[in-house]
Amino acid sequence: MEMHSNSITKTRIYWLILFRFVIVALCLIAHFFLDYGQKVNTLNIFVLTAALIINVLFLIVTPYVRHSWSLFAIVQIMTDLFIETILVYVTGGILSAFVILYFVSVLYAGLFVSLRVSIFCASFAITGISISVIIYYISILHSSYLPIFNIFPPISFPQENDLNFCRAYLFAQGISFYLIAFFSGRLTDIRYRERILHKEILEHLVDGVLVVDNKNCVNYINQRAKKMLGLSFSKNYSNDSILKLLNYDIHLNLLKGILMHRALEYQVTWEYANKKIPLRVDITPITINKAKASIVILKDISLQKRMEATIKVAERLSIVNETATMIAHEIRNPLASILGASQELQRKFSSEDSAKILFDIMVKESQRINSIVDDFLRFSKLRQPNFQICEVGNILEEVVLLLNQRDQYTQIQVQREEELLIKGDSGHLKQLFYNLGINSIEAQENQNSNLIEVMAKPCVFGDFCDTHRTLHGFHYEEETAGIQVSFCDKGKGIDPKLTTKIFKPFFTTKSGGSGIGLAIVQQILESHRAAYYVKSTLGKGTDFVVFFPVEN
Repeated sequence: MEMHSNSITKTRIYWLILFRFVIVALCLIAHFFLDYGQKVNTLNIFVLTAALIINVLFLIVTPYVRHSWSLFAIVQIMTDLFIETILVYVTGGILSAFVILYFVSVLYAGLFVSLRVSIFCASFAITGISISVIIYYISILHSSYLPIFNIFPPISFPQENDLNFCRAYLFAQGISFYLIAFFSGRLTDIRYRERILHKEILEHLVDGVLVVDNKNCVNYINQRAKKMLGLSFSKNYSNDSILKLLNYDIHLNLLKGILMHRALEYQVTWEYANKKIPLRVDITPITINKAKASIVILKDISLQKRMEATIKVAERLSIVNETATMIAHEIRNPLASILGASQELQRKFSSEDSAKILFDIMVKESQRINSIVDDFLRFSKLRQPNFQICEVGNILEEVVLLLNQRDQYTQIQVQREEELLIKGDSGHLKQLFYNLGINSIEAQENQNSNLIEVMAKPCVFGDFCDTHRTLHGFHYEEETAGIQVSFCDKGKGIDPKLTTKIFKPFFTTKSGGSGIGLAIVQQILESHRAAYYVKSTLGKGTDFVVFFPVEN
């Protein structure tokens, strides 16, 4: 059991001193009443007066104690136990009425400090009273005065034949001391752990939390609030005036809400961490033990703002998409007529005729427009994936067969391991790999190399990612298992400045390209929660590498 140094405060120390004043005063009053009409026992009065003086000294010293409040409390409690032992010794040992003070010291050791300290105090108390009993017995056996104070044991003190009674009495007292120590200390430990738990929860909240009392002093502030208010993380701001901490120009509304002690909610943009961050400020007035206070919650709403902006963009894109799809459908009908008429007219001219050349161009461009419209419709109407367990290697083999039929001059080399299982849509994955393969084939046109390397293997995310690469898609823990698929060509490569743009719809670096292929690739990758990167060097080729997480 640890000592709860953080739970001991100056306020608790003052309460301990006040409590001791009350106890000593009651003892003095009780002593005068019990000894009324009899000879005053100056020794008892001296010990109690000494306790009073020592308590005054503790009161004087307290303002100068800056740290180690627990140690200061322990010193006071041990001093109390020592004085109580002297009182018990000079007032009859186990017959002394001051034995009850041991219980008080053990109790507030448990309540004010910790279980371990209260157990130690209980041990000290039972040791002190046991030593007193032993000294009393020795003095009775030898008919001598008690050592140090030269007083004779009282006649009523148990004699030699009452030894069993003394043993039972000491045993009962010891059990009582330890029970009080255990329960009071245990209660303190439970309350301490609750406070620590609540504090840890508040400290690790993503929101800033600030509590200000009715004197405008800070009762609590977590690290997040310090960051948002531009305060030092290491400094303790407890009991500091909120007026000194906040900037009037920046935090004027916050100060107004706290000083007026009223509920307030507003949004504001503050600059912290070298960025302008939108915040929502909630001020809630509360009353604790008839004392007013204000709880301030500072919430970073940048993610909310980004989500709202994304939703607005998505809504606009949805409208644009619907309109564009409708327009694309409308274009296809006249385009089909133009293409058909052009082909019909094309046949009526000989190959040497200049009109034939113009109609050839018209047919090719009409076919290209039709291809772009088809790609756009395929992109805008990509169906929802139907996830099932898929074997990546088999899908790659099927795609390679299709690619070989399309281009017989390109050599595609496949290296894969068996049983590469992921949860995905086989149709979408086939389209994904086919588009990547087509890109690699087209990148090698007019190049010396005609080799494309396709690889599929198991890996973990930590081996896949690299700080020198720009990762796209989803991120995972380093130990996350997955399947890595790569398409590597020795083509003309991509300008590094363009690698972040190639996934945008209608962006293309190829003459005659629609710019839809990689946009579809990105859609499929995101629906499969994949991570991916593009590594390209101009004139040397491009690697497109994908990581699919494996789900058990």
